[in-house]
Amino acid sequence: MGERAWEQIEKDYIEGKLSICAIARQYGLSEATVRKRAKTLGWQRNGRTAPPPRPIGEGESDPEAIRGKHRRAVLRLNRLHDDLADKAVGLVEAAASVRELADAAAAIERLGRIAERLIALERQVFGLDDTTTAEISDDLAEALRKARERAGLPPA
Repeated sequence: MGERAWEQIEKDYIEGKLSICAIARQYGLSEATVRKRAKTLGWQRNGRTAPPPRPIGEGESDPEAIRGKHRRAVLRLNRLHDDLADKAVGLVEAAASVRELADAAAAIERLGRIAERLIALERQVFGLDDTTTAEISDDLAEALRKARERAGLPPA
């Protein structure tokens, strides 16, 4: 789902003229997806807006509440990364020249480095630190090597 579509969904949600069910149906989403996005971003119906979410840790003294906020932030970053990765794959498929293909491969390589950082963060906030960053890096490097090879690009 593109950012423009989400902006329209937000507008429809806040205006309150359509039910949440109707909004979800119109955009091919589940009602739960619309509700979750609205809650995460602080949308309120009928033109009222919620106060902006507090920064992570602000006013919090409970470590579990802070960990929960960190976990939600990492999950949101993962969703954004997945959306960008899908767009990068689309760039590869639509590439009309070697230069466009190289640009798409470079974007995928950058996304791989971002994924490496996200995985490390995710493992940390969910207490899964039994896998080392080096192991994750090796796996990502191998996946990137194979992607470059399939795209006909020289090794990095």
